[in-house]
Amino acid sequence: INAEYGDYTKDTYFTIGVKGVAKDKVGQVIEAVEGVWSSVAEEGLEDVQVAALLHQIEISRKHQKTSFGLHLGVGMLGAWLHGSKPAEYLQLNCHLKRFKELESDGGHIKDLVREHFVDNQHKLTVTMIPDEEYGKKLADNEDDILKEKTSQLTQEDMEAIQKQANELQNAQDTAQDLSC
Repeated sequence: INAEYGDYTKDTYFTIGVKGVAKDKVGQVIEAVEGVWSSVAEEGLEDVQVAALLHQIEISRKHQKTSFGLHLGVGMLGAWLHGSKPAEYLQLNCHLKRFKELESDGGHIKDLVREHFVDNQHKLTVTMIPDEEYGKKLADNEDDILKEKTSQLTQEDMEAIQKQANELQNAQDTAQDLSC
């Protein structure tokens, strides 16, 4: 399972990806996800979960690594696209403080989840189902291409290819001198 919030396009999105679910179980997965959103909208999150999430956000934004500037710039782009001033994005401590004030009664996250996930009907479910015959179709297609190509070869072409194959095999079979 993976989840992602994307704010670097004009329309933000939240995705949940699940792998290895049988076709007849997709509805159950959707119901489970919707059940979690409904539960959070009604009960909220535990204080320790909120604190851990805020700590993770703070660490990820403040931890400086070689790509720190690049990540900061990409993050500012998302804020800028959605009407914030880029410099405001950098005021992380102010945002964290404001969020803590809003969440102090335990209702802010509930309201956000209700608005953006429970009551929001703009949802898209994409189900990717593998073709059970893909391997066979691929092999058949390759065989057809090989037959077409070889049918156009002359006897001289075939002998030249065989000679190159033998030379390659000899080169691969020869022990390399690894001394320097």
